[in-house]
Amino acid sequence: DSIPASALIDRRKIFRPFLWALSSLALILGLGLFGPGVFRYGTKVLWVGWAQAKVSPLYQLQVSPGDIVVGRNSDQEIIARPAGFLPDAVRIFVLYQGNPGWESATMIPEERGGGFRFLLMNVREPIEYYAESSGVRSQHYRISVIDVPRVQRLEIRYHYPAYSGLKDSVEPSGGDIAALRGTQVTLIAHTDTPATDGRMVLDDGSAVSLKKVGEHELQATFPVSKDAMYHISLQDHLGRE
Repeated sequence: DSIPASALIDRRKIFRPFLWALSSLALILGLGLFGPGVFRYGTKVLWVGWAQAKVSPLYQLQVSPGDIVVGRNSDQEIIARPAGFLPDAVRIFVLYQGNPGWESATMIPEERGGGFRFLLMNVREPIEYYAESSGVRSQHYRISVIDVPRVQRLEIRYHYPAYSGLKDSVEPSGGDIAALRGTQVTLIAHTDTPATDGRMVLDDGSAVSLKKVGEHELQATFPVSKDAMYHISLQDHLGRE
């Protein structure tokens, strides 16, 4: 007599390993496509890493802003973001123009995102820099320095309306503007180096153009009509604001 196969072999013993294999594969695919960044990166390297390795390293430190031009005596933040690994610490190395050797410091980890930050303060001269962690080193970048115009002082001249009976006045070192409505105010920005152009920008987005009246002076005249906050924006010789 023939005996059916189902009597000798339990179908569950066949399908259980098959289901486990499918579940494991689905879990791996889920982590690779939708999991945390390290899983997505690892899956990408596992599947196509052989092609990526020919173009770029599997482990990288991506540094921004890269090569940049800044104004003298300004601050500049450097950000390093690891790709392919999760370092506990990252160090930044800087070489100041005229210095014989590199200086280094520990970068500060971000609360979110896995990046690291460092603030270079009061940049006065060109700097070469890079970041390094766990034997992984970023590219070398350069911070170039130029002299940009800055406001040394604001001179404010008041021409009051006739009904007020007030005489014209001048504040040689002012900032805040306080006057009766209708007062004509002349604002003169005295800069440390020549500026090609400038604007008086109000907090509502409107602006008043500043006209060049001297090598280190820009001027604007306007009536006082409302309360507002303002700041002065200048352009350098390359047209950058």
